[in-house]
Amino acid sequence: MNKKQRGFVIAGVVAFSTVVVIGGAFGLSSALTPSQAGAELPSTINAEDIGDGGVEASTVKLVADTKNFQVWTATDRKGNVCTISLAIPEGNSGSVCTPKEEFEIHGSSSSVQVGTAEQGDLNTTYIQAYRLPPSVNVKAARASVLDSEVYGDVLVRYGQVDQRGTAKVELPTRSGDSVELQLLGAN
Repeated sequence: MNKKQRGFVIAGVVAFSTVVVIGGAFGLSSALTPSQAGAELPSTINAEDIGDGGVEASTVKLVADTKNFQVWTATDRKGNVCTISLAIPEGNSGSVCTPKEEFEIHGSSSSVQVGTAEQGDLNTTYIQAYRLPPSVNVKAARASVLDSEVYGDVLVRYGQVDQRGTAKVELPTRSGDSVELQLLGAN
């Protein structure tokens, strides 16, 4: 191995170590393996109240499981694409179900406030889960949205959000077009 190759290998190890250390600091599980469809929602989330007629139990899939949040994907009884988020340990949860035709073009997004906020508090912790449409390049989306992690086709932002505004991000698609993503707070 020549000097240049050795430098490249060392740089790769350092970069990987940095990602693992940073991931651990944000409560991300390095051993996360997404579940197969059929995962159960916790008893604090009523599957019958989600979407149009409730979610189909056989479609529920746990995609993110960290010390701060869990995120599932599912399909409701009308075929809508659903994303479900839960703050841990606070217990706040939220869901959004988007018609399949709309999801295929724009994806879907949901936000859940973590805990409670004092009146007038503009910096509140949120889970923002963006289920990306199949056309979006997931790696490019992750690079386009600061402070985010990708779990399968779900891009998640967790942390303090300045509620005074939103930001729009153009995510590249595989065909070279783009999909607009609306983010809470500045990016």
